[in-house]
Amino acid sequence: MHARHLSAPLMLLLVILAAPGAPAAGPAGAAQGARCTAGTAAHPTIQSAVDDARCRHVDVPAGTYNEDVVIGRDVTIRGVSGRTFVKGGNIVGENTQVLLVREGRVRLQGLTIQSDTQKRGVTNDGTLELEDCTVTGNYNDVAAGIANRGALALVRSIVARNTGRYFVGIANSGVLVVRQSAITDNENRSESGAGLGNTGAALVQSSIIRNNRAATFGGGVFNDGLLVVRHSDISGNSAILGGGIYNCVAPDTPSCDVGRAILIVKNSTVLGNEGGDIYPPLADERP
Repeated sequence: MHARHLSAPLMLLLVILAAPGAPAAGPAGAAQGARCTAGTAAHPTIQSAVDDARCRHVDVPAGTYNEDVVIGRDVTIRGVSGRTFVKGGNIVGENTQVLLVREGRVRLQGLTIQSDTQKRGVTNDGTLELEDCTVTGNYNDVAAGIANRGALALVRSIVARNTGRYFVGIANSGVLVVRQSAITDNENRSESGAGLGNTGAALVQSSIIRNNRAATFGGGVFNDGLLVVRHSDISGNSAILGGGIYNCVAPDTPSCDVGRAILIVKNSTVLGNEGGDIYPPLADERP
């Protein structure tokens, strides 16, 4: 591993992220409050239940919900895994998304977020946990699956088959924890970062990043921030350079904005990626 002196704030964050059993970024649990059900006379849509401040827990029965959802408060929304689909409304345009978290501590459980129009799956500016969720089949130029600018935890979830031009599956500029999850089969059609594009701080633990395809750099991961990978598998991805991980270690590294990336890989497999497993190779790699 290449040596690098860390600032005190970065060192503290790294210790928190890398510690076994570190807490997820999302809320530990919603506060007590009324339980409401979407698709009923009282709350015909998910949004109507979210807008009702009395509803701290929103149950969403199996079915398809063609609506965009905007959240700006603490709430838990629970669907039926593999059977509750949130597909967005008919409004399209640049930077639109199926689900937007503006603020608050939000937990989403058992939802499939899949746009039938050309829009992003999720944008997060709050504190969000996706648990047993799937974000798939979305399209946006930047961050087709998820754009995280706040704190995001992905737990037992899937981000797959999203398509765009840049940082396609997940674009993280905040704090991201990915645990027991899969980022697979996302496609970047013209630029960098098909699976995960990281310019913030991210921990990938006990997870899979596989079969993502970038047109230029970083098929699995494009890292221009702080990234810790533990007990994970990054394989079968492809790019011109850095099919597995493209790491911006210097300002003159092609396509990098900051060029001061920190990458730590522990007890993980980064193999079988077209365009190289890690570019540039870490200092302790052997030919």
